[in-house]
Amino acid sequence: MLICIDFYVYELYNSVERGEKVNCLTNRLITLRKERGVLQKDIAKEIGITAAAYSLYEKGKREPSLGTLQKMADYFNVSTDYLMGIEPL
Repeated sequence: MLICIDFYVYELYNSVERGEKVNCLTNRLITLRKERGVLQKDIAKEIGITAAAYSLYEKGKREPSLGTLQKMADYFNVSTDYLMGIEPL
């Protein structure tokens, strides 16, 4: 968790300079997807959302509903708290 928070603070500082929003959910979704070697469209299909919606979650331009957040956590076999950066894996 400290790594995520440290990275989050670093990215938040830099993103403010660029006018962007970066969050732990974004970082964790990207990391988990890449570790598993799957495509955004495959995850989206499995959890019942569009590939465009999933892409926006990874970019931090959209926040998932609680239901979608739970589906993502189930897909990756992690807790919702982990995805949100509240607890380590």
